[in-house]
Amino acid sequence: MESEPTAETAPIAVRRRWWRLLAASAEELRDAVAIAQDGQTVWRRLGNGFVDNRLLEAADRKWLEHGGGSGVGLVLKLDAWLARVHPSKSLEERCSTLGITPSMRDVAALAADEAGGEEYEGLA
Repeated sequence: MESEPTAETAPIAVRRRWWRLLAASAEELRDAVAIAQDGQTVWRRLGNGFVDNRLLEAADRKWLEHGGGSGVGLVLKLDAWLARVHPSKSLEERCSTLGITPSMRDVAALAADEAGGEEYEGLA
């Protein structure tokens, strides 16, 4: 006869089709730099929030036909593209299109500056 699982022996989660679960607490997410699902990065930290990596990559493939790069690089390249093709859009409108806030875009710009301008491709 098996004993009841304890905190040390019980699995954190058992995945089933169509189930949703909380796999991290708010405290754990404060230190997270990315969130992966099925081995793919789906959210990346940018400043105090997370960016939908799938949205950025889809926009990059559709608008820039590039398909890859760092989160910082994708945000900055996509923002620059939106500014060129829609010059009347405000920063807030461009950021909203990318699913980020203006402060998150500022964090990306600062990270790029610290990395030496255009040398931000390797950043997370």
